[in-house]
Amino acid sequence: MKAKRTMRQKTSPKVRQKLTLVYAAAGIAVAALVGVGLFMYINLGSNTDTKAAKSLPSFTSKASGDWTEEPTWVNGSIPNSTKADVLISRFNTSAPHEVEHYGDLTFDEGTLTVAGTLIIYGNLTMGNKANVTVNDGGRLIITGNFTATNKIIVGNMGIIAIQGNMNFSPSKQDTYDGENGKLFVLGTITGNDDATYLQQDSNDLQEKYPQIYNLFNTTLPIQLSYFTVKMQDRQAEITWATDMEENNDYFSIERSADGKTFEQAATVAGAGNSTSKLVYSYTDSKALPGTSYYRLKQTDYDGKFTYSRIESVSRSASGMFASVLNIEIVAPNPFTDNFFMSYTLPSDGQVEVRLINMQGIVAFSEKIEGFEGQNQYEFYDRKGMKSGTYLLSISHRNATSKVERLIKR
Repeated sequence: MKAKRTMRQKTSPKVRQKLTLVYAAAGIAVAALVGVGLFMYINLGSNTDTKAAKSLPSFTSKASGDWTEEPTWVNGSIPNSTKADVLISRFNTSAPHEVEHYGDLTFDEGTLTVAGTLIIYGNLTMGNKANVTVNDGGRLIITGNFTATNKIIVGNMGIIAIQGNMNFSPSKQDTYDGENGKLFVLGTITGNDDATYLQQDSNDLQEKYPQIYNLFNTTLPIQLSYFTVKMQDRQAEITWATDMEENNDYFSIERSADGKTFEQAATVAGAGNSTSKLVYSYTDSKALPGTSYYRLKQTDYDGKFTYSRIESVSRSASGMFASVLNIEIVAPNPFTDNFFMSYTLPSDGQVEVRLINMQGIVAFSEKIEGFEGQNQYEFYDRKGMKSGTYLLSISHRNATSKVERLIKR
């Protein structure tokens, strides 16, 4: 039986040539697509990842003072960018610290969080990528106009006070927490119905917050550059400086044991009129055991006067700095998003703040710079920690403080 043959059709040379060209073109196209893909991944994908991972510079205040002064900020880093996250801390619940900014302030991108007090002697402008959050008890005071195109949040007992006009985005995206989140606008409001609904006028401001009202209605006789109080041996060293003085008769240094009732400790003559920076100092040999609170009272030739912010300093009954590593105050407790801690160090150096949950796991750890004597620190929950009980401690030079128990709601 003969084997069956299968007939195969021969491909002509012309057809084979065409097929070769087609396969070659297809190969080139595939190679090109792969190359483009690799290029996109390397040059665009990696850049995208880099941009996603890149965060804005962050700045946190550590004391009352001028916005442009290094001692006001953690690590001496002054916010000098229009793209940044800035936190104005609230260190001391009985005498909140405040930061002053002279001139207009602009944020193109980032978040301005006010937990303490921020006074802007000028206009505040927030771009469409910038947010403002005034935490519980925080105060944002603006002597000029306030313009914003993004979200505004005012916590319970938070205050925004604007001497000029308020111009916001038309969208109803702002939040004023409860009846106690207050908005005072002495000028006009445009572009925001919910802000208009909650606006309180100058009569309300004068009745409820006369200090802010007086600030809006007083021409500043001096421009205070800084005001500091430090303990040296048994005495409080008080130093302040002015950038400008107008009809300034004298300063009174006032002292208090509770931050509420003050007595005059001394007077120092003013310069009258000056446009140069002048530095003043006074040594109080009668600083109180424990914590002493100080403020400046500035008096004009015509008898009008204004007060500075309040500063505090601590010493032991023997007159020396507290020489132990210790957490003195933590508030509020329980806390929701943030708390404030006052602590003492025996010497300058690095401090590690730690929060440990009840399973023994470190939920939060941060290393900061501390100084001999009393220090302040604010914790802000940026990671969304779970509700529960935590143990707070600080470590310094191979020593650890007594543990404080905190409850997070």
